[in-house]
Amino acid sequence: SNSRVSHIPSESYVDTILSKTIECNYKMKVKGSDTLSITFEKHIDSQTCQNLAKKLGLDISHLSNDRCVLVFPYR
Repeated sequence: SNSRVSHIPSESYVDTILSKTIECNYKMKVKGSDTLSITFEKHIDSQTCQNLAKKLGLDISHLSNDRCVLVFPYR
């Protein structure tokens, strides 16, 4: 089958990207097949979250001072 299956990146891949991009602790929670919620212990600015989303191929569905919720764009 050559159909595209939509899924978020693996947690290990996300962890690798995050550890190279930010210098604070965070928690990841997968919600369903298309949402990844990342909560940071420190403030993450919108530019950093946008960079993370771009590197991971995800879209931002929510951004606050301590949380960046990323979703798979092909729903």
